[in-house]
Amino acid sequence: MRHLLLVLSLLAMPVILAGCPEGELPADPAPLPDDDDTVQGNDDDDTGAGDDDTAEDDDDAAVDDDDSSQDDDDAGPDDDDVAPDDDDSGSAGDDDDSSGDDDDSAAVDCTGPVWASNLDIWGQTDVAAFCAGGWSVVDGDVTIHGADLVDLAGLECICEVTGDLTVGGSVPGLVSVDGLANVHTVGGDLSISWTDVLADLSGLDGVTSVGGAVTINNNSALGDLSPLPALTSVGSDVVVTVNAGLGTVDLFPALVEAPGDVRFTWNGGEIHVGGFDALTHVTGDVHFGNNTGIEDITGFSGTAPLTVDGTILLDVNSPYGIGASYLTGFGAVTEVGGDLSITWNSTYGEISGLGSLTTVGGTVGLHNNSVTTALSGLSSLTLIGGNLELSGNVALASIAGLMNVDQVGGNLTVTWNLALPTADANALRDAIGESDIGGTVTISNNG
Repeated sequence: MRHLLLVLSLLAMPVILAGCPEGELPADPAPLPDDDDTVQGNDDDDTGAGDDDTAEDDDDAAVDDDDSSQDDDDAGPDDDDVAPDDDDSGSAGDDDDSSGDDDDSAAVDCTGPVWASNLDIWGQTDVAAFCAGGWSVVDGDVTIHGADLVDLAGLECICEVTGDLTVGGSVPGLVSVDGLANVHTVGGDLSISWTDVLADLSGLDGVTSVGGAVTINNNSALGDLSPLPALTSVGSDVVVTVNAGLGTVDLFPALVEAPGDVRFTWNGGEIHVGGFDALTHVTGDVHFGNNTGIEDITGFSGTAPLTVDGTILLDVNSPYGIGASYLTGFGAVTEVGGDLSITWNSTYGEISGLGSLTTVGGTVGLHNNSVTTALSGLSSLTLIGGNLELSGNVALASIAGLMNVDQVGGNLTVTWNLALPTADANALRDAIGESDIGGTVTISNNG
């Protein structure tokens, strides 16, 4: 009984722990490393090695964060918010919209069986049926036409076409080519033609090479275009023609070489032509003509030197007088093997582009340009292998931009430029030197 009373008296005494003032409780122990309320790095509300509040960790899986780059809110290493692993931005790979990784889709399997024949898609039923066979390569041509086509969703299994890929001809209701998003190689020609309501070519973002020509023609609803951003090589011509309502056209920014012609003709709309920034070599001609609504050409101005083996022809670009007052594009062009011809333009008040051009193997001709007043963009030009011809440019008042030319292999002709003082034409002749002019000199009927 005595021992029991002693124990009870001890329990009734106040407890004082070492290091704690009387009346205070001790601090809680330090938070554990898997606590969702701290930001000590490697901590998570479910398991260790991840925190939902700091980068490089995630509330669902390790090494992923729903707020930082290259992490994902479901699994790594991809993020649904930040490029280059984003489901909302540009082109190929295993992302539904952009290169890299995406949390919604994986890379299409391009190792499936080969369809060893031409493929004709006549309508929406054919679109739905083809990929059910698991095909990934078409060893032949693919032709897509049909009055009931609305879109090409269902053709995502196609990764490669060894022949031509042709869309159009009779597709009045086709609004999208997004179903071709996984095509990366076309062995023959790529043609998008004769569509009525197709507004853009964003479904071709994954095409990297075309063995033949690229043709975009007679598409009445095409507007602002940034087609084929991954295309680095073609085997022949690049042609954009008879598209009625073009706007900003930032064409082919990755194309390095064009073994044929680059032709941009007979297009309407308020056209701003950019792109071609990576282009270094055109084997054929570059032709801009009869584009009735062209506003400006700012393309062909990349950082790498650009050589055109053929002719640069700029003619009848805006016969109604609308458009920009300066031709500012072609700044990367250093050499033209053929002619440089600028004729019948009522748009360009000043030829201010072509500032890197040093050599023209053929003739430099400026004829019948009604509003061109100056040629400042030709100030780097020193060698002309053919003729130098300036005629019928009624507003041309200054040819100071040609005063660095020191050799003309053919004739020098300066005639019927009514605003140009004859003394300036004679000064051009003297600056070149008559001994460095291979043909005849004709200066007449100037101002």
